[in-house]
Amino acid sequence: MIPIVRNKYNEKSITNPIDYLKKCNKYKNLKLPQRCIITYFYLSKIIENILLARKINYKKNNNFFIIENTPWIFLSSVSAPNVVRLIEELRVFGVKEIINTGICGGISLDLSIGDIILVDCAFRDEGTSYHYIKPSKISYSSKKLFNEIKKRFILNKVDFKKGCVWTTDAPYRETEVEIKYFRDKGVLCVDMESSAIFSVCKYYNIKASSVLVVSDLLLDNKWRYEFNLDFFEKSFEKIFYSFLKSVL
Repeated sequence: MIPIVRNKYNEKSITNPIDYLKKCNKYKNLKLPQRCIITYFYLSKIIENILLARKINYKKNNNFFIIENTPWIFLSSVSAPNVVRLIEELRVFGVKEIINTGICGGISLDLSIGDIILVDCAFRDEGTSYHYIKPSKISYSSKKLFNEIKKRFILNKVDFKKGCVWTTDAPYRETEVEIKYFRDKGVLCVDMESSAIFSVCKYYNIKASSVLVVSDLLLDNKWRYEFNLDFFEKSFEKIFYSFLKSVL
């Protein structure tokens, strides 16, 4: 995907999050940690259940959880433009590392619903990232964060797979020819955010990684969907526990 005006990359943006945040007093008087976790509103209840079960002290605001001595958890609406808007706001407050957590559709024949995937790269089949960095097929996770999360998962005996995701803007236009194309390239799953997150964070020199849980499967030209949050809770509990264990 190429922006209509191709020479925009050397231009400064007229719009910026600083003016908006000042006007609405968002995050006023808060000092954000340098590392934050981004997840989505559909996981809000699961996060609360995990924090309560682990007896972790927290405060909940409209779109984030304040947690002592550990990364705060921010909630975004689904899709690349929404999560990038959140990243734009967080970077104004000095956030330097972002861990994305969400759901994905499995396209690999080796996946099952509930599997955890640590993403190392993402195919850029969305439009948001192309307004930040020049066209390329793939964007990449931060090696530092990727390796740290990998070590945390191994230490906490979390079963996971590592690999590439296909990121799309059109969840109801995932065709068999595309699925075969990406499966043949070794791609494990499809989501709506990871490639944009990696690209935008590269633009701002922010470290970023992504951990996904398989919510549905696209196999044999059929869609097997669950989207049962109770079913995902165990997988997400393992993920968040690995991130939050330092406060226990």
